[in-house]
Amino acid sequence: MTDTLGRGWLTVISLPDQCHPPINELLALAQGVGFEELYVPKAKSARNAWEIATNLGQKGLKVPVLYGKRVEIVGQYGIEPMVRIEHKNISRKAPILRRSLQEVRYVPSSLNDTDDGMGKKKYLKVETVATLEFDCQTGLRKGYFSPAADSWIDFQIIQDLVDKLKLKQAALENSCTANDIRAGLRHFLLSCSRVTLVGGYATYYIPEQVGMYDRLMSMRNYVRGMAQLSPGQQPLAYVFAVSAADSQALHDVTQASCDDVATRLMALQRQAVALAKSEDKDKAGARYEKQATRLLKELLEIKSLVGLLKTSLQDDLEILETLYQPCQDAVVSIQ
Repeated sequence: MTDTLGRGWLTVISLPDQCHPPINELLALAQGVGFEELYVPKAKSARNAWEIATNLGQKGLKVPVLYGKRVEIVGQYGIEPMVRIEHKNISRKAPILRRSLQEVRYVPSSLNDTDDGMGKKKYLKVETVATLEFDCQTGLRKGYFSPAADSWIDFQIIQDLVDKLKLKQAALENSCTANDIRAGLRHFLLSCSRVTLVGGYATYYIPEQVGMYDRLMSMRNYVRGMAQLSPGQQPLAYVFAVSAADSQALHDVTQASCDDVATRLMALQRQAVALAKSEDKDKAGARYEKQATRLLKELLEIKSLVGLLKTSLQDDLEILETLYQPCQDAVVSIQ
């Protein structure tokens, strides 16, 4: 299929969270299908991998309470006790990074509270059960255990957790996550002047542009090819031509595209107005100039996008013209 004056394309992408192929194989796939390497995830540094692997998240990790302790606490408080293992930053500066693993003991505030770690709770005790270190100069990892004498949990859980974190770090250094791949795809689609139609379902409209069909097909083959690199997963990517003969589909795409661009224009105008009110050009200096330059760049990108949409959809898009002028005035006023 060659590029002709048409109505552009719709793309739909679905990437399972469990998709995490090795970096070298993903790069070879991209090269094989002609997908631009600029948008392929890069290998993580040992430090970055350690920081990601040892981050247990806001909720931490729920672990089972020893039977004897559970009976004791239920008898005292009348409600099931809970334990979560959470991480705490001790040192985030080179050359030695340190994080502790903490045994956080608590009971929910009421029987109606959930046990997802985010409800109200009565903390009973917090004990440091392990300290993890990463040497930024040598790349060496160390772990020191400090089991609590009155621990509510089987300490083997902590030892197994530390082993799993080591394996996770090693995997991160040689592979990438689904979010890494998604970030590359988002940057690729931005370079295609994409318009978001259904964000939650990764559905986009790409205006007609010279050479765009080949780029989109390489992206499709790149995503689909990941199924061979992540057994059991089924990444999906579709590219549909928008036909002028289907008036209803063309109307829906035009409407959705206008909605997305209109939202971006109004958000940009609000940012420009807020900057004009909150900053003094003479006092803010470089910070003000950086913000004003960023907003001007976004305005010019939207202007270019609107032009592409008009040509591709063959529509005057009067609503966007109406919204563009006040946005432009607001952005120009802060330069």
